[in-house]
Amino acid sequence: METTIDPIRNDLSQPKPKRRFEFSRTIGIAEILIAAALAVGLALIFQTILASSAAYDETAYLNVASTWYRTGKQESITRMGSPLTFWKLQQVPTLWFLDALNLSAWVDDPIEHQSQVLTAIRAGSTWLWVVAFAITTLWARLLYGRAAAAAAAWLVALGPNLIAHASIATMEIPVTAAIAATTLLYWRYLQDRDRRFLWGSAAVAGIAFSCKFTTAVFVPILFLVDSIDRAFDHKRRTRDSAVEIVKNSILYIAIFLLSNVLITGFSRVPLSEVRGRHPFVEARLGARAAAIVDRLVEIPLPSDWVGFATQINHQRTGGPSYLLGERRMHGWRSYYIIAFLVKTPPAILVLLIARFFFNPEGSSRRKDRILPMIALLFLAIASAGSTRNYGVRYLLPVAPLTIVWLSGLAASNRLGRSALIAAIVGVAVSTASIHPYELSYFNILAGGAEGGKTILSDSNLDWGQGLRSLAKLQSEYPEFRDITIYYFGDVEPRRYKVFGIAYVIRATSLPRDLPAALSAKTRYVGVSRSLAYGPWGPEGYFDRLKNIKPVVVSPDHTFAIYLTEDLRRRPSEVEKR
Repeated sequence: METTIDPIRNDLSQPKPKRRFEFSRTIGIAEILIAAALAVGLALIFQTILASSAAYDETAYLNVASTWYRTGKQESITRMGSPLTFWKLQQVPTLWFLDALNLSAWVDDPIEHQSQVLTAIRAGSTWLWVVAFAITTLWARLLYGRAAAAAAAWLVALGPNLIAHASIATMEIPVTAAIAATTLLYWRYLQDRDRRFLWGSAAVAGIAFSCKFTTAVFVPILFLVDSIDRAFDHKRRTRDSAVEIVKNSILYIAIFLLSNVLITGFSRVPLSEVRGRHPFVEARLGARAAAIVDRLVEIPLPSDWVGFATQINHQRTGGPSYLLGERRMHGWRSYYIIAFLVKTPPAILVLLIARFFFNPEGSSRRKDRILPMIALLFLAIASAGSTRNYGVRYLLPVAPLTIVWLSGLAASNRLGRSALIAAIVGVAVSTASIHPYELSYFNILAGGAEGGKTILSDSNLDWGQGLRSLAKLQSEYPEFRDITIYYFGDVEPRRYKVFGIAYVIRATSLPRDLPAALSAKTRYVGVSRSLAYGPWGPEGYFDRLKNIKPVVVSPDHTFAIYLTEDLRRRPSEVEKR
């Protein structure tokens, strides 16, 4: 009789009528290591939470959540081009808890109390990271066994980019957890062709879509992967497979849309914010056609669908992007590849290459080949289609399945297992080099955060999160309180006890009193790195700083402080001095 490899025990066993995944009830070294990884990961996240101020858009989401919690109004977030669910998952439990503690003033005016409220919100939202951690660990165990699960747990717990975004209240971790669940269920469907997992994947995908609209890219990717997987299965008839994929895709999309409508509470808004005549439509279609279209754009539609349409329009028009010292409005196709190479720990880059040479026994039967397929297809689509290049964070949804695939080395030979252990140590070293400022992480190949500033900007380095770091610097060196600050963000620096004159430069607006040229009447000038090296602020306004060495850089590398008198000197004089 033919023997098979059991997916959990990785040993020889008799074939079973139907494949099942079973777990031992005993607690061993692997389970202890997983628990330790969870504790270490949470400790790192909490330390990072306390080290940073509000990142860009965090205050906007905070205000939206508070308003909805008190009044039920939420249309403003749809008009921004963002979904409805991620911020509810992150913030509503904590807002309820604050109310229960008689801290209603914090809930009523979260912006005024943001340094306290946002810290509580961030801490309360770490449960979503725990969900992503659990899904990744479970998937690794289902595929490769206990040792792989422990390895995956440590890669999640120590990864600098996952820590960075788990410590702020934005949409990255909610969508990462939801996409991990979506792809896990789809993989289970491919294992046994049990449609219950297919419909479960569709339902979770609808929730993921309400966490970030990037999910829309994954739906066609999953069916493309299914087609490729069937091509490997020579027993299936091509024509029958094609018909089945079409049927499944139609039902999948229907469940996906229904799930999204349910999770958003049947919330609806019209495409147009105004009623009556729409001159924009009339100018392009003529009066007769406009009369019909005018009524159509005023029909209420599911809110997330309208938000998705708004986001598509944002992508069509582009946005300020920065790469290798150049600014653009429509980005680069190489952006995400470069971002991945400089923001990923070198140990992971090496491990990705090694993984192609060390396949666990029975990999083809486990269908683990779909994991790198999904990741690579997503990277290709993101590179080809995105016109708004803002950060490596857009690649985070494929981090869990990539980690699961890498954990397969635990089920390979001794050399493969050794490479995996060495990589975990390497990731720990990378994170230790920047902790607790993981959002500013760049690997050693990029020259660290200081070298990275000339490669990438925005949420890769300085997303406005550096006010606490600057306040700490001023506390230790009071002379830096005599300063004029040019800050990129949407927060008033005083809310984090930062001293000095401040000009807050937002992504969409400039302060009315911004000087015509970079200047200051104080002894020092502090400038956000996303202004000196990035797409924000007036064109060329901060270029002179590239020839001036700062007196000091803030601990998280988001601010550089210069002597004001150096702004008036010629570059040669500054260098000589």
